[in-house]
Amino acid sequence: MAETIPSGRPLVPLPGAAVFQELAHIDPHRRLNLLPRWTARFDWLKPNKGNPAELLMVLREPGFVRLLPWTPCGEQVRIRYEELAADEGSDDNLEAMRLLQDSYGRLQVDTEHRPYLGDAALAHLGISLERGVRSPVYVVVYPNSLGLLSVEAREFRLKHAALLDGLPA
Repeated sequence: MAETIPSGRPLVPLPGAAVFQELAHIDPHRRLNLLPRWTARFDWLKPNKGNPAELLMVLREPGFVRLLPWTPCGEQVRIRYEELAADEGSDDNLEAMRLLQDSYGRLQVDTEHRPYLGDAALAHLGISLERGVRSPVYVVVYPNSLGLLSVEAREFRLKHAALLDGLPA
């Protein structure tokens, strides 16, 4: 597979950057092409013996989806759901199970690294569910996870970034 290069020049060169972000697009088929330079640092994103990689999608912050390895992260959520389901007569437990389903999702990434995120994740990002539309999204590469950030969520974070006070504006 041919290596692609980022658009523009990054503030910190990519091989040494602990965190970096790039603009990407959800394609007209509502899939995201996860590029090798984003996924190379994560063993859990590699398909295992031809089986797709399993990921946990965290949908807790509006406009932001965090991608984590299914093992152990997704397993922790599954176990919590099973604990709650053991006493499903409780209204609190029923609501907690709904919240778990609302806050987390499962994602399969095949060898092509072009997963369909699903309607819930796309809606969470504020991306149109209409086919044939190409939508921008920021891919954030952290040391232990990938993040997908909507344009609106990025703008909100920039406006409220107190950590950048005192730097050129």
